[in-house]
Amino acid sequence: MVDALAAAVASVSAFGCEFPVTSWFGEDVLYLAPRPDEPFRALTRAVCAAFPGYLPYGGAFADTIPHLTVGERQRGGSAGRAWETLLSPVDKRSRGVGVLEMAREPTVENWALRAPAVFAAAEAGSGRAAAVIEEAAAELAALVRRLRARGAVGTAVVAGGSVVTRQPVLARALEAQLRLVDAELELRVLAEEPVTGALVLARRLLGSSLAK
Repeated sequence: MVDALAAAVASVSAFGCEFPVTSWFGEDVLYLAPRPDEPFRALTRAVCAAFPGYLPYGGAFADTIPHLTVGERQRGGSAGRAWETLLSPVDKRSRGVGVLEMAREPTVENWALRAPAVFAAAEAGSGRAAAVIEEAAAELAALVRRLRARGAVGTAVVAGGSVVTRQPVLARALEAQLRLVDAELELRVLAEEPVTGALVLARRLLGSSLAK
């Protein structure tokens, strides 16, 4: 069986493709459409010819449309808006690979560059994106709770970094979560770039070194 499958696939020459547009199956399934799609159709025909008893989707559809499914639910619903926004900055030639990386390996490197898209999706009405922001705020507040359990004192919580300083919605969500930890906690978002603090510390250390 493996040899027959290999022979069927080998009958189609290697090809490149890109995923320039999103499209929908009905109102429920969002997918990426490859261009060109004919090589994928040729692969499907070759495999079906080799294994006529194993047609795509059990033979339910006369035409099998090449696609990469990325989201489900109603068109314009939260999942659709979020995925379309997340995919917009991804290079058309690598969208397929990008989607697989985002889904299979949700690392900081794969998702950090798309953080603005999450906030944009939330602003556009995506409930899922809004939930992601709330969860992020809850995680930050949980960190504060752990620090207090280890003996940290004070009521001021200082937040810095490009995300929280540029996304008021995250700061508001964090404020709300901090109140659940302790009503007296006060969030202070740095108005200056975080590197400013690093420079101040460096100067102090340098001054201390010179004094010795």
